[in-house]
Amino acid sequence: MYLCGIMKMEEIIKIVSEHNLKMSGNKKNVLTPLIWVLGILGVGLSFSCILFENAMLQIFMCVTFSIVFIIFLVAYWYFLIKDPDRLQSEKYEIIAL
Repeated sequence: MYLCGIMKMEEIIKIVSEHNLKMSGNKKNVLTPLIWVLGILGVGLSFSCILFENAMLQIFMCVTFSIVFIIFLVAYWYFLIKDPDRLQSEKYEIIAL
């Protein structure tokens, strides 16, 4: 019935239809965590350039941002070639009739 704690789609549909329920969810893009890290680092980089005159901190933030950005580009191209479906975000609803 369960595979590593995850129900099969047929079982979910059966439960929803038996109890006359409405169920919805979403599937996130595989790169979403990297996008969040880039956003947080970008804001931190901006503030470190504006507020602090410490050159080492600014260099550290620029290098960290650059490394994460390169990882993002490599991951994007990897999934673009190997599994493009993982780059899509989608929302779904299961409604019992």
